[in-house]
Amino acid sequence: MLQVSGPELDEFSFLIDFADIKVFTKAQEDKYDHKLLVQEKDSDLIALCEKQHWAIEIFADNPTSETLAKTIYDEAVAYFAKWPELSVDFVKIEETCTSECIYDGK
Repeated sequence: MLQVSGPELDEFSFLIDFADIKVFTKAQEDKYDHKLLVQEKDSDLIALCEKQHWAIEIFADNPTSETLAKTIYDEAVAYFAKWPELSVDFVKIEETCTSECIYDGK
C-alpha cells in the first residue's frame, strides 16, 4: 500500500489522477510480485534460482519486508517528484493479515 498526500485539490478535484498512481503501483507489482527476494551475497541460492529459471529480485541488503518497504518508498519519492505539490507519506507491506510494516522515510 502506498499513500500520497497534498495540500489542495486541482481544478478537477483530484490530488493526482489515479491512473498516474496506477502506473507506479503496476510497475512495482510487475517488479516484485511472485518473485523470490534474494540478498546479493547469497550466491548459492541465486545460482539455484537461475538454474531452475525461478523469478528472483536481488537486493544488496537482507530482503526483509522493511527493506522492501524502504526500496518501494524511495522509488515512489523519485516517481512522484514530477508532482512537487505531493508527498509520499508511507509504504506499507503486509506479510500476513496480522503482520505488517510501514516505512515513512523518517
